[in-house]
Amino acid sequence: ILSKNLIISKDKDITRLLQIADLMISDTSSVVYEFTLLDKPVITLDSKSKNISWLNLKTTNNFTQKVLDILNGLDKFKIQREYIIKHYHPYNDGKSSSRMIDATIEYKNLYGIPNKRNLSILRKFKIYKNMINSKLWP
Repeated sequence: ILSKNLIISKDKDITRLLQIADLMISDTSSVVYEFTLLDKPVITLDSKSKNISWLNLKTTNNFTQKVLDILNGLDKFKIQREYIIKHYHPYNDGKSSSRMIDATIEYKNLYGIPNKRNLSILRKFKIYKNMINSKLWP
């Protein structure tokens, strides 16, 4: 559903929507945390999360006004989001993948790659079962 200022989506891949949205209105969902890391405000209704760093309404009273307030800069949780972002994922330079590749190469150079993995029979069975059930198995 699309209107001038609102998108309600049932699409399973919401990456594009997270990027273009100014505000998320959600239930208790893990996507709230992903959206928070984009430094964008969130509103939930009666969330059961233990660590709420967004506007969590207990009722829908004044809902429209609360949305308008946030969109007009009255966001009381901006400082909390900045703290979370700084301590959870302080890098926003677009080079995280490069750092991971460098760290992997450094680890490999220090410790090498084992010739054989010592896996229990149960672990081997789980891997085999997953491969059989996947679309990657011929």
